[in-house]
Amino acid sequence: MIFQRPPGDGWLVLIGGGEFTFGETREADQGWVEKLPPGALGFLPVASGSTEYSDHFATYMAEDLEREVKVVPIYRRRDARRAKNIERIEAVSGVYLGGGVTDFILEAMRETPGLSAASWQTVEQ
Repeated sequence: MIFQRPPGDGWLVLIGGGEFTFGETREADQGWVEKLPPGALGFLPVASGSTEYSDHFATYMAEDLEREVKVVPIYRRRDARRAKNIERIEAVSGVYLGGGVTDFILEAMRETPGLSAASWQTVEQ
């Protein structure tokens, strides 16, 4: 798999239609994880609505890709406005949104400080 860098200082990687628990996204995940600066990866479980998914994702990243995951507990719109969650997003080396329903992401993140912080991660890092 070949990754080409778009203009700007950050990366935005869009992966869909695969399941990490079956190894379907491992090659793609390895490619984008290698591009991140050192530090923990932030996982926003907003699309999954499940704490179990977060645990499985963190285990996968640790065991398969040797990357620590910090879960940023954004499940609803109010979570994406909490200052503590914004600080958590700003402290990680990259942000992963995943695990389910795209509409959940749009509903919870649209026009929030959480979206601004996550967007900054793709532009500035």
